[in-house]
Amino acid sequence: MITLQTNGYRTRNPLSDIAIGAVDGLDVALLCYALATIMFSQILAVFIPIGLTITLMGWAILTLTVILTSPLKVHLITLDEQAVAIFGTIGILVAGNLGPLATTGTGLTTMLCVVSLTTMLVALSMYLTARFGLSRFLELIPYPVVCG
Repeated sequence: MITLQTNGYRTRNPLSDIAIGAVDGLDVALLCYALATIMFSQILAVFIPIGLTITLMGWAILTLTVILTSPLKVHLITLDEQAVAIFGTIGILVAGNLGPLATTGTGLTTMLCVVSLTTMLVALSMYLTARFGLSRFLELIPYPVVCG
């Protein structure tokens, strides 16, 4: 059962909370734009607005989930840049293989399927790792390899 956090870090001045939230929100919005342009580069650039919407919504869902369910007092939440670099390479390969079809719904659908299936596969592997107590093996693998 998910329980909402009732305690947490509180600053003495609410204006500092607003300032920190505004700066963090602007930083993440620019990061999401950069990540969307990397994922949907070259001929797939026509889908940057959709990619930006998806990355912003994903960040918002992730942030709200962590803030509302974490027992910790301070949260540092961001999107992973390494996975986006890999998706950018996949996007270039998709654009190269689909040719003119990459600017149609086929290109967008292919990229979204790749991202969705990869996300589900990583989530499943992390669940199985936690379920069977295999986290000691992850310490032996470099982080970029796990991300890739």
